[in-house]
This record gives sequence, structure tokens and C-alpha cells, in this order.
Amino acid sequence: MSAMKFHVGDRVEDKKTHERGRVTFVYSTLELRDEFIAVLFNGHDEALAVPADSVHKVSTRQVNQAPGGRPAVAGLLGWWRRRQKSA
Repeated sequence: MSAMKFHVGDRVEDKKTHERGRVTFVYSTLELRDEFIAVLFNGHDEALAVPADSVHKVSTRQVNQAPGGRPAVAGLLGWWRRRQKSA
């Protein structure tokens, strides 16, 4: 039984082949719950049912966004410039 819980949309990587893909379905029947997940690997046309223990989650890179869609660093730089003008 896998200790890791997978959700649809999670990015995963096969532990042996290092192929990456995205979870498309999490089986919920009693026989398959927490045992198998369906993964669409990059470059493949069909999702495969794989043992949950044979893959691990891959973190996705996220850019910290400030209000207005700008990166947080740009927002901080603008704040610093406004502060310098008023001082």
C-alpha cells in the first residue's frame, strides 16, 4: 500500500525509467484504491495504469506572483523605488 496520496493533475516520475507524466485518474474501488493510478506519460497517447509505489511526485516550479501578475521581486523593486522618492 502506498503511503503517498495522488490526485488528478499531479506531476509524477517513474522511479526506474525516470519518465515523467501527469496523473489522469485515481482508482477508488476497494481492490485498487491506493494501489494503482492512471498516468499519461509525456510522449504517449494513452494513459497507463501503474502501481502507485513505482512513481513519485515531482514538484512543479512556481513563480511567486504579486498582484497584477508581476513577479513578487518586481513588485518589491517598485515599492523600494517609490519609498526612495518620498524620502
